[in-house]
Amino acid sequence: AVNQLGAEDRAAILLRFFEQHDFQSVGEALGSNEEAARKRVDRALDKLRAMLKVRGVALSGTALAAALATQTAAAAPAGFALTVATAALTSAAASGGTALTVLKIMSMTKLKIGIITAVVAAGITIPLVIQHQAQTKLAAADEALRHQTERSDQLAVENQRLAQLAKQTPPAVPVDPSLELLRLRGEVARLRHEVANERARTNGPSALGGLKADPAMWKVIRDQQKVGMASIYSDFAKKLKLSSEDTEKFKDLLADNVMENIDHITAVLQEGLSPTEMEPIFAGQEAALLEKIQAMFGQDGLAQYQEYTRQLASGITAEQFKGMLSGDKTEQETKARQLYEVMLEETKQTLANAGLPVDFQTVPTLNFRNIASEAEAEKNLKLLDGVYASIMARSGSFLTPEDITKLGEFRATVISGNRAALTMNRKLMAPGGR
Repeated sequence: AVNQLGAEDRAAILLRFFEQHDFQSVGEALGSNEEAARKRVDRALDKLRAMLKVRGVALSGTALAAALATQTAAAAPAGFALTVATAALTSAAASGGTALTVLKIMSMTKLKIGIITAVVAAGITIPLVIQHQAQTKLAAADEALRHQTERSDQLAVENQRLAQLAKQTPPAVPVDPSLELLRLRGEVARLRHEVANERARTNGPSALGGLKADPAMWKVIRDQQKVGMASIYSDFAKKLKLSSEDTEKFKDLLADNVMENIDHITAVLQEGLSPTEMEPIFAGQEAALLEKIQAMFGQDGLAQYQEYTRQLASGITAEQFKGMLSGDKTEQETKARQLYEVMLEETKQTLANAGLPVDFQTVPTLNFRNIASEAEAEKNLKLLDGVYASIMARSGSFLTPEDITKLGEFRATVISGNRAALTMNRKLMAPGGR
């Protein structure tokens, strides 16, 4: 939607929210003053809100501004944000709006590490314009689901007939218990599939389900995830000194994992599974990913991956908040490092107190359970908020009162931004966009 705005409106939004410039800097970049920049941003927000409302995403002006403000800690998703920023800002520059260069845009640190409130790194936030273009394909997918449901009904009738026949003709030999267990599991899977199909027929497929019917669109979404996840784990790849070929394989592995989780989330929402019922699904996916990473990098590489992943929230928070700290560059670096160390400690302690494993993903939008379940999302958000509260209580020894106040504002923005992002993703993946 941002990319559908006029050149100067796009530049105003991206400069103000994605690059976190104040209004004076935005005004200078657009060739005007601070007050004109403020009005320009307000008008651009109004236009953006109207465009989103037409596409079924109703947000108040305050909520939209808050969601955009979370770009201080998120590009959602990283790959898509990079594409939009490059297209929009270079367009504005070409029309004489700014002096930004493509090189500067491509190297924007905030886009590289913007994750903590990302809309899953997973292009789960699909460009709404693409969704609009896919409406005819949604109708076709719905028709296919109806045919599939009819076929399932026919099979159910046949299964019932065979079951009655089996009762009349008992087997001559005992049934192997292990084979019987496999049969029952298969029957459960079949019934779940039929229920999911029936719900999809009744409620309509999800927005993502419709797009998946088009391989080209699905590839676009996967490519976005590949860029986004590669950005998140770029420092890890450098640390392991991966070759270009191994780096590419690693990026593909991460992208495939995201796409598989999107399928899991969609299925969980279609079937209406509880947190307890869905846990084996996501735990199994995580275990499968770790096995593949171990096969790719060995046990030592796996251990480094797990450690890097545990530190994501702390590293991103420290890096994102660094520019808001008082003092010169050296002082900011020192404070950010102390903040990072404190958050690592508090995260470890908070997880222990909650009885959670050390590998529990504290970045809410990278924990796929949070998209599949609102209840799980609120637990994760509460946990992260508790970590920030503990940091604020401990940071008085190295942060100024002004720094702590800003940290409190940052905390509120991160939590509200995550909640909005998770809700939006959940609606996109729920049957009928519910």
